[in-house]
Amino acid sequence: MTVTVRYSDTPNFWERSANRYVDTFVLDVALLRGEVVAVHSDDHLGLHKRTTKALEQIAPAVQSTAKAIGKIEDYAKPEEVRVRERAELERRRAVVESRRQSRQRRSDLAPEPANE
Repeated sequence: MTVTVRYSDTPNFWERSANRYVDTFVLDVALLRGEVVAVHSDDHLGLHKRTTKALEQIAPAVQSTAKAIGKIEDYAKPEEVRVRERAELERRRAVVESRRQSRQRRSDLAPEPANE
């Protein structure tokens, strides 16, 4: 049995701007057992360009999903985790303020340069 697979780089196979491809192969027992290696006959530069274009189109959806997941994770956080995070944030703020005050004291104690 011979199998023909038609595909394109757009959802509509017959769209004018679509790059259409046709692969034909013999269906045998090895194929049915999943022992097949697929090899495309396309040039690597064209494949790279199409892949890049497809990824650029996917990127906004991935970014939106990542934001939504972040919101869901934040919403579903247990209260004890929120308390720990607030305490850690306050500790970091205290460290930054302490360092700022320490630098200020050192600069206040530094001798003034002599004017000649």
